[in-house]
Amino acid sequence: MNTQQNPLQSLIFNVDESIIGEKITNKEHNISYRIPKNWKNISHSDIEGKLNIILKSPNLNEKSNIILLEAFNDSDRISYLILSEIEEIDFGTENFKYKFENALKNSTTNGNTIKSTEFLFLPLHIYQFQIVHDQLVFVKMILGKYKSTSKVYQIDFLTNVEKYPSMARVLESFVGSLQLTNHN
Repeated sequence: MNTQQNPLQSLIFNVDESIIGEKITNKEHNISYRIPKNWKNISHSDIEGKLNIILKSPNLNEKSNIILLEAFNDSDRISYLILSEIEEIDFGTENFKYKFENALKNSTTNGNTIKSTEFLFLPLHIYQFQIVHDQLVFVKMILGKYKSTSKVYQIDFLTNVEKYPSMARVLESFVGSLQLTNHN
């Protein structure tokens, strides 16, 4: 029997070319990605006003600051995908997942179930939190370069329960297209 602790599981995200569109490179924030086909950009003022609660990360550190990079929604305006950068967060520390999950529980409605997991999509280290509330599925991913203190990003994904199976493929393709453009 192997008693050695298993390292983080590495995952492969399949990018479905039929549902993913053009590549966008954000040089200032050192990341590139491909947006879902037929999804529209949402203005920053729109998304902050309408989805302020989604953008809000649990307050783990009073210094943490979220910078909204991009926001998109599908043509039905049912599903949303938001990419942000988080500054001043203790990402990758031993108890980060536990602290973040507890902070999420404290910032969401009582009775919500939060499923959490942690894995590698090299060179990225990803923490994923999934919350189901009423008829909505909310997935929050916090990601950064594995064993590094470089930039940390947040992906917020919201859709309804009925659309989630097909929209999960959109999220997988989006994450699979992510690339860090500067490995410092």
